[in-house]
Amino acid sequence: VRPALSVFFVAVSLLLITATANVTSLHLARATVRRREITIRSALGAGGARLARQLLVESSVLGLAGGVVGLALAGALHRALPSVLPPDFPRLDDVAIDIRVMAFALGLSLVTSVAFGLWPALQVRRLNLAQSLAEDGLAPVGGGGRSSTARARALIMGGQIAIACVLLLGAALLGRSFISLMRADRGYDPANVLTARLLTPSSSYTPERRAALLTSVLDRLRAIPGVRQAAFSSVVPLMAGDTTMGFRMPSHKPPVGVLVQVQAGQRLVSDGYFTAIGMRIVQGRAFAPADTSSSVPLIIVNREFARRYLTDAPIGEKVAPAGADAKDAWEVVGVADDVRQPNVSQGAQPEMFVCYRQLAGGVADGPSNLVIRTAGDPIAFVPTLKALVRGQDSSLVLESIMTMDDRIMTTLAKPRLYALLLGGFAVFALAIAGVGLFGVLSYSVAQRSREIGVRTALGARTADIVGLVLRQAAAMTLGGLAVGLWASFAFVTYLSKFLYGVTAYDAASFVVVPIIMAAVAVIACVVPARRAARVDPLKVLRAN
Repeated sequence: VRPALSVFFVAVSLLLITATANVTSLHLARATVRRREITIRSALGAGGARLARQLLVESSVLGLAGGVVGLALAGALHRALPSVLPPDFPRLDDVAIDIRVMAFALGLSLVTSVAFGLWPALQVRRLNLAQSLAEDGLAPVGGGGRSSTARARALIMGGQIAIACVLLLGAALLGRSFISLMRADRGYDPANVLTARLLTPSSSYTPERRAALLTSVLDRLRAIPGVRQAAFSSVVPLMAGDTTMGFRMPSHKPPVGVLVQVQAGQRLVSDGYFTAIGMRIVQGRAFAPADTSSSVPLIIVNREFARRYLTDAPIGEKVAPAGADAKDAWEVVGVADDVRQPNVSQGAQPEMFVCYRQLAGGVADGPSNLVIRTAGDPIAFVPTLKALVRGQDSSLVLESIMTMDDRIMTTLAKPRLYALLLGGFAVFALAIAGVGLFGVLSYSVAQRSREIGVRTALGARTADIVGLVLRQAAAMTLGGLAVGLWASFAFVTYLSKFLYGVTAYDAASFVVVPIIMAAVAVIACVVPARRAARVDPLKVLRAN
């Protein structure tokens, strides 16, 4: 979990920088508007340090107020944590909003407020009367974007766009990875499959009686309308209880006859299991009801087992531990497709499937997992399944009742959480950047009203005035995107370990994200551009 926490700590830090930078931009704009007031205060004897303290106090109050509201929101989110985080998330019960968390949050709010309030305060200390009356108060014609304060706001805006670009790219990659995980071929079809574990009292069920019970339960399940197939397996994908068998056998590959060590997962199944779970038989056949203890011992292996230990024509080959009698050897009757469990990103492991009907001694005490494929919603068959098992024997217990789709989504809880978290951070950063761009452009239009009025009076068309605003927005957006894309190449390398089915430098993500950012910038420009186009030159020039 530590690598993921490191990534999200960086994401939270970037989001904090974005939010406080936006506040800094607003402080700069407010300080510009208040220059006349501050200059008069200075002329009446207020020193630069005193004026800076005034602005820092205002920043601190704003930061602390935001910290308090943030803690209130955190308290609400904390109550929702159990439904968002995976059940196996480490130390989930230890997550709490205590005095340490509160002190950290409020202290961080205060520190960032003071740090980002220093810039406007430093700007105030360099004021003089001429600048307060000319620069940015009402910008001279052609000079609205050339003052140091205007350039500072443009740089801040570009930085916000860059951070939003980084977070949005990370969220896009994690989202595409999560979709790839959902669509991955796991070697079986999870749709409309219900699974449950059947527990039998070991004191009253012998292996022979347990085998008879499974046969009876499966026959009754298959007779229920809407049940396409019902089967039993000692191991079901994504369920606990996996077992591995190790033995030595004569090699089927050159040099033939040499003893080789075999390591394979052992699955005890019923006939119909491959149909019920949706596994493909790529060679040979599946088990049939006629395969009993009186017939030839049969075995089905998966592709990986055949690739490692058998020849290219495995059907009919014998699998037996070294020294076993020929009559005890299993004959390979089929090859099943590989099942990737528990994680699709891991390679397939060798597996062997044996039919429980062929075991003369019955079924030993162990996991008895039922697999039911239905024609409709499998959850609707849960009451029927429970009633059937109670009717068979009241001492039987069903547990871990869940559809295969739900089991898959449980295994994907962490990837889904990571995609949602980074996506949420990206949406917040994008919203902050959009609001910030809107504020910068609106303020710029207000400050450049004299320039716009003069341009209009000299014959500038509406398209020319709108283009003036759009060019300013384009410069900040393109600059921010360039820096953001460059920074993303370093950030996404840390995400590569969380990705599946998509590379860290996925071309689609690197194309779509800038388009989204550009679309948000265009939306943020609409109102300021329309406001600029509606400036009445007669009123502006008369007022100024």
